[in-house]
Amino acid sequence: MTSIYARSLIASILLCISLACASIPAQDKTSITDNINPQPARTRKLDTPLYTGSRGAIIFILNQAADPNNRGTSEKIMRLFAENSVPLEVAVSPLNRDKTQVDFSYLASYVDAGIIDVSLDGRGFDSLNLWLLEGTTTKSPLYSDLVSSIKNSLNLLKTSLGYMPATCIMSAEDYNQSNYGALQEAGLKIVALNYFAGLKPLLQPVNWQGSRDENGLCRFPITGDVSYDGKQQNIPAISYDDKSLLVSIQQSLQDFGAAVIEIQPAAIAGQDNNADPVKLTQLAKLVKSCQGVGEITTFQSWYRYATGWLVQVPAVSQRTMPKYNGGPAIIFRLDDVSKGWHEDVDIEIIKMFERNGVPLDLGVVAFASGGPTYELPWDKAYADKVVVGISVHGYDWTPCQLVIAQSGSTYTEVRSRLARASGLYSMYYGFNPVAFTVPTDFYDEGGYRAVADAGFKIFATHFSIEPHPSAESVDYFGRPDPRGMCRIPTAEDVCSWVSDQDVSQEELYGDEIPETVVSCNQTNFVGGHWGDVINISQPASIPDYCKYYEAWDEAMVYNDFSTSLCSTLHRIGVAAVSLHPDEFIDKDGKTDMVKLASIEPIIKWCSGIGTITTYEAWYKYTYPAR
Repeated sequence: MTSIYARSLIASILLCISLACASIPAQDKTSITDNINPQPARTRKLDTPLYTGSRGAIIFILNQAADPNNRGTSEKIMRLFAENSVPLEVAVSPLNRDKTQVDFSYLASYVDAGIIDVSLDGRGFDSLNLWLLEGTTTKSPLYSDLVSSIKNSLNLLKTSLGYMPATCIMSAEDYNQSNYGALQEAGLKIVALNYFAGLKPLLQPVNWQGSRDENGLCRFPITGDVSYDGKQQNIPAISYDDKSLLVSIQQSLQDFGAAVIEIQPAAIAGQDNNADPVKLTQLAKLVKSCQGVGEITTFQSWYRYATGWLVQVPAVSQRTMPKYNGGPAIIFRLDDVSKGWHEDVDIEIIKMFERNGVPLDLGVVAFASGGPTYELPWDKAYADKVVVGISVHGYDWTPCQLVIAQSGSTYTEVRSRLARASGLYSMYYGFNPVAFTVPTDFYDEGGYRAVADAGFKIFATHFSIEPHPSAESVDYFGRPDPRGMCRIPTAEDVCSWVSDQDVSQEELYGDEIPETVVSCNQTNFVGGHWGDVINISQPASIPDYCKYYEAWDEAMVYNDFSTSLCSTLHRIGVAAVSLHPDEFIDKDGKTDMVKLASIEPIIKWCSGIGTITTYEAWYKYTYPAR
């Protein structure tokens, strides 16, 4: 049954069309280089619904809607989407082969009703011979002509439809650095084409090389197209072809967080060139099925959602790093930094490190209590002074949030949340955090990929459950992968943990660290409390203890803290030490300054065996070209 919302939309369309038909302009025959559309610019009346980001984005593109032979079928497809209360993307090439203007004015009514958004169909440039060959330089007249043609086409669409499209659909054959640069220079924000591995990273603004660039293009993969053979007469359920397409859509959502499906009007039309009712029914079933696995949206709606956090210009463009010149690196990370959570203790801990002339890395929780708990003015002031580094310590405090199999979230949802957190931190602090410090430590393959695909370069969890510590970029299984992350484990905390139950490490995690760390359940979170600061007086009294720690351990000079730290440094050259603000609370709920002072020997000893730095400083020094 057609919803009230859909019926009202259809009524508004019919009204807009009836009013517009009398004034549809005749086709303009002027050249692309001339004033091809002299009528005054219009403004669209209603935007398509805003993408919410709660699920992966599914975008249907209707092609060749400006072809007069396809108008009847195209309009029925657009109304079908309106009846299902979802928007549709329409790709338009505004120029004919002779560079005269195409008449697509009828689309304005659907734009005004908030049913469609329009993108530039760059495949129409093929017939105009405008796309550049690989290697064409920006100084070439051909390059200037392409940029001018793209701008003129976009302006024509804006004048006729009331807004400036942000997306270009193009063929993979025309995808090269010269054309990519022209799209950027013309002001486009999104490019969509058939997927291949070289498109990564996806759904974030990048330059041709794939590096983050606020003026770059967000790349979208085209997953497939609607293809009907017209033989089905009775359609009790979704067709075989659509089941196969739906599998591809689900896979694309899982892998990339988005799926793009093309619709050719000819695939919906019957032999008489009019829309085939059977095929329309089949398309409607596909749309409903897609509503069950993702959020149907448009490029423009996705970009309006993303521009609030993904492509904003950071508050600070230049950043000085804490001093680090190579060698063993030790990172002290203060976890659980969050607005309203022992902020006074956080500040006292920072002052302790500042007095000792070394930086501290803050693991800041993005939305611990639902609101933006990363917005801490004192924290930002210390970051500006380069006293602290900033890492993301989880999107919120949800246990097991990176164990996709058990968390109730999808890869797409986790990746989207973390990318949003990274973008918001960039706007607030003035730089993108490179490290993600895992809250509650547990994760699985989907969670690991979500962190990497959100743009983080360092993955930091606890030594006890990190099977593949590495100073190189690796995938979930520890294999070298430039799209993976460096895995820098936390060797130990400065305080001991006193469990309420006598549970061994083996009982918690098994005899060996599992390859897939998914054992995230209630037994992993044994109740207890923080104990005293670790006493390192014995190993600290031994010259070069860290160099020969294995021999000293055999001589019964064993210490969990020093052994874990030294073994991690020996293995990968960098290790972390954690602190938590609630470790330093006295019985009155105030900062325990005596206990806090007792970590100073640990700071001094670590300063003697390596350089105390931050994740960001270590990464920027180790990988200056990334």
